[in-house]
Amino acid sequence: MRIAILSDIHDNIWNLEKVLKGLDGVDVLIFLGDFCAPFTLKQIADGFSGPVHCIFGNNDGDPFLLCQIAANAPHVTLHGLRGELTLDGVH
Repeated sequence: MRIAILSDIHDNIWNLEKVLKGLDGVDVLIFLGDFCAPFTLKQIADGFSGPVHCIFGNNDGDPFLLCQIAANAPHVTLHGLRGELTLDGVH
């Protein structure tokens, strides 16, 4: 299983676009916070079709809208301030 880990995008949608294009062969994306604006999560959800697991960082704008975006993307799980995963049998 290939896992990509991203964090601290801080609304840099141009670099995020480049990164998302390079995730061919990645099975799961983990995002460790600091989307800043909710449109960043929307870009991640639209740009990566596999499971996306996210937590909030210390610089995330509108948590309500982030939750709405995650709820509308069935492959995105927003865990809150922290999360626990078991992937491929590893916790």
